[in-house]
Amino acid sequence: MDLYSILIFAHVLGAVALFAALGIEVAAFRRLREARAADQAGTWMGPLREAGRLGPAAMVTILIAGVWMMALRWGAEPWIITALVGLVVMAVLGAALTRRTMGRLGTSLAGGSPQLPADFRALVEGPLRISLWLRLAIAVGILGLMTVKPEAFGSLMIMGAAVALGVGAAIRSHRRGLLDNVRHRVDTRNRPTDRVRYPHRSHVDGDIDRSVADVEHG
Repeated sequence: MDLYSILIFAHVLGAVALFAALGIEVAAFRRLREARAADQAGTWMGPLREAGRLGPAAMVTILIAGVWMMALRWGAEPWIITALVGLVVMAVLGAALTRRTMGRLGTSLAGGSPQLPADFRALVEGPLRISLWLRLAIAVGILGLMTVKPEAFGSLMIMGAAVALGVGAAIRSHRRGLLDNVRHRVDTRNRPTDRVRYPHRSHVDGDIDRSVADVEHG
């Protein structure tokens, strides 16, 4: 087994680990946004932290093996350069959005209150969701580049399409998350017992109904 074969193995292993980390993050994120109490959110913060450790290690492995193989055999092919830039962008998104937001969530949840922090929904539905969708889309774009190996224009088209799909999915998912949160507030406030005990909430319910309509119509 020569050096190039070892590098291919390391490169593929890194790619498998990267998608495994993204898969863990998707599953944990889905459970996190369904949390209704601080202890539930804390349970799913653990897998997100583990994914946050596995993902960077996988990207470093991919990057080192990829640059080494480029130096040994491929040269500065457009698809390789585009893929490497995509990896760097994924790393920046993970550090600037995901890791920073996870730190803020961890600090808020460490307060000991059984209730979710006031900014919990905004952080989960905002930076965490956007970062996840964009990084997932870029990873799929990189996989496409490694498979097709196009020239410069094709490389930009593939990565541009992947990023556009990621942005679109993030925006649509963000709006759906906001709508789900508003509907949850409606369900909570519209309980019959609450209407009997707190008749003054009717005007609040009307405001929430208008919020639902605003989210639905954009």
